[in-house]
Amino acid sequence: MLRKRSIRCLLAVASVSIFGCSAAPVPSDGTGATPPADVHTASGQGITTELQLRHGMDAAWMRLAHWTDIFAIEGATSAADAPAARARMMDATRAVAETIAPAAGTEASNELRVLMFARSGDIVAWVEAERSGDTLVAEKATTALDRNASDLAAFFETLGVASGGGAGLESTLRQVTQATQALVTAQMAGDWQGVVDAASGSHKVMSNVATRVENAMIAKLATSIVPMTTGDSMQEGLASNLDEAAFWTRMTAIDGAGVLPRANDAQAGLGFYLGGFYGASFQSQAVTLLHQVAADAYAYVSAVATGEPSGVATARAQWDADVAQLTQSLAAQNTSWSDAELRALAQADAVNAQAQIDARHGGQWPADAQAYDASLASSWAFAAALGKGLAEQFPKGI
Repeated sequence: MLRKRSIRCLLAVASVSIFGCSAAPVPSDGTGATPPADVHTASGQGITTELQLRHGMDAAWMRLAHWTDIFAIEGATSAADAPAARARMMDATRAVAETIAPAAGTEASNELRVLMFARSGDIVAWVEAERSGDTLVAEKATTALDRNASDLAAFFETLGVASGGGAGLESTLRQVTQATQALVTAQMAGDWQGVVDAASGSHKVMSNVATRVENAMIAKLATSIVPMTTGDSMQEGLASNLDEAAFWTRMTAIDGAGVLPRANDAQAGLGFYLGGFYGASFQSQAVTLLHQVAADAYAYVSAVATGEPSGVATARAQWDADVAQLTQSLAAQNTSWSDAELRALAQADAVNAQAQIDARHGGQWPADAQAYDASLASSWAFAAALGKGLAEQFPKGI
């Protein structure tokens, strides 16, 4: 199924780089320990519903997009947390391959793992070459990434993944790589708007790839899993918005001023989604409250940076207060939503975000990465609660 170059590497638990096969094991995080499993890293075992498969795959692909972007930003400047970000990118790489196992089988999952590790390894090589100014290695890595896009497209086509209208699958995979490279270029130039544009673009294109792969895997399992319900579709839409908000909250911890406008937009995504159900007046109210939550994250980052305990406590209290106001507003729209339940979930999400900011400021890179993983998990829990209530109030959708 794969080309000979990939088959020779199949049994190696390693990445395939521009220099061929490497037998070096890939660490799971900055400490070498495997992070706890959560809904975003499910390997696909025990899949019984289309929602489980779709969410597991979509979340794995988006986590890969997020950690690739974070590594690219940190690796471009040789930041202290670059090794932890690289390790998480490799974990996400493995998770993507595991998600196709229920539908395509273990052999196909292993083959995809080889190709995906090759891609991630070549991204590492390219980023490090760009940082050091080694144009020859950077050119070789770019050539390898182009070849990998071709190999991945050929592999996915054997699984029935549609090439898609407009840009073909190979072209789309190359667009993901180009967005990562543009992100690094912008980061090295101190162009935060360029970073924002490149990261936003890579997430959009990666989501496109994920959807094509998901559809092919769903087709293989169509007779053995429970199809998506209206409520399931709502949960997926909400989870997508909240995952993106979690990413940009994390980016606020890296460069608050530069990414705050995008963090505002990402937080507002939930308000726009819910506005489709509850109208323009509620949408405006929700967007305003969500913008305040984004501002709270920025204020907390600033307070932690100053190191003044009273300022940190004040910022945390304001964040909690604004979350409470948001969930109260949500609960007023839907009798199936409990303010207490939503508040507990949203505040847990805020606590995870605060823990990530604290860990990053303190140079605790594994804890930083684990707190971000926890943020993604709590985002899904919040989305599930919101989706359940929406399905009860709007059983036929809108």
